[in-house]
Amino acid sequence: MKYALVSFLMSTVLVGCVSVHSDADDVAAIPEPVATAKPAWVIQSDRIAEEFSRAMADLIPEIGSGLGFREYDKRATVYSVDLDDRFQAMRLGWQKKLKALIAVTSDDELKTDLRILADKIDLEIAEHLASRSVGSIPFFEASKTLYYSIFGLLNEQNTADRKAAAVDRFQLYVRGSGGSRGPRPMTVAMRAITEAKMKAYSKKKFRLFPSEAEVKDYLEKSPKVVAGLQALLQRSGRPVGDWEADLKAFEIQIKTYDNWVRTAILPLARKDFRMPKELYDLSLRNSGLTDPGETVASIARDEFKKNIELYREMAAAIARREKLAESSPKAVLQFLKRNIESNPEDSGAL
Repeated sequence: MKYALVSFLMSTVLVGCVSVHSDADDVAAIPEPVATAKPAWVIQSDRIAEEFSRAMADLIPEIGSGLGFREYDKRATVYSVDLDDRFQAMRLGWQKKLKALIAVTSDDELKTDLRILADKIDLEIAEHLASRSVGSIPFFEASKTLYYSIFGLLNEQNTADRKAAAVDRFQLYVRGSGGSRGPRPMTVAMRAITEAKMKAYSKKKFRLFPSEAEVKDYLEKSPKVVAGLQALLQRSGRPVGDWEADLKAFEIQIKTYDNWVRTAILPLARKDFRMPKELYDLSLRNSGLTDPGETVASIARDEFKKNIELYREMAAAIARREKLAESSPKAVLQFLKRNIESNPEDSGAL
């Protein structure tokens, strides 16, 4: 299971458009967006959303950069053993704050926004507690995490100063930043978090390790990701001397980390993707499904039966049309693969 610390929610504001008319040639011009005054509840909703986003960014600066808060561009996450617990404490504080705001808010629109954010935070709190309950072992895809973090700053649409900041962030990943034990490279800190959880859950009857397929996929792709870092850093506009030594240092760090993943995590990885019921039900909620897993599975089986019957009827109709000896869906599908029709109108009605 990947170490998902947070998912975030931002409210959106619709900007109205009006048509403009040209007196010169009496034809309608292209509509232009016109900024309209925001209702009070939208202003308040935006303020709360930004405040919550900055609370997350204080712990995970990359989130702040992704949302356009440039003051976080030169910062990087300080990976520490208590990072997830500190994030949970932040959520609990916001859970209490939103509950109080909802209680005193009279505007229905604002209350709806607040409830959406509160529901999301409630779900994340529940996911944190469930992960602890089942002994979930965090797995960091270190090379991919670093690559995509600086990739976001090196977007071609970003300004030169934001691109240059990618090197500052890269250096923090390689050299370390903050932490109760002093600065430690990102890979070293990530390993420490995983090992701490493995030790903390060692007396549990069951520990939930990442899936074998997930770990193998990371180990296969990691060297390719690292190989692309030089070209990526060159897009920063910074002199090679600013980052070349750190790149060489990271190449050594990631080899050490990936070898540890291969020897310490891969042998313990679970063989399938099945999740404990507690986490699976929460993952369904995160996808917008409020029914428990058993109910979803039952509905899916019923729908499958209906669809397969329809499939059989269609296959039988095609078999009659084409005068096939066998009308099973498998036989008809094999026939269709051998006789691809490029023009549906030539196939005739079923």
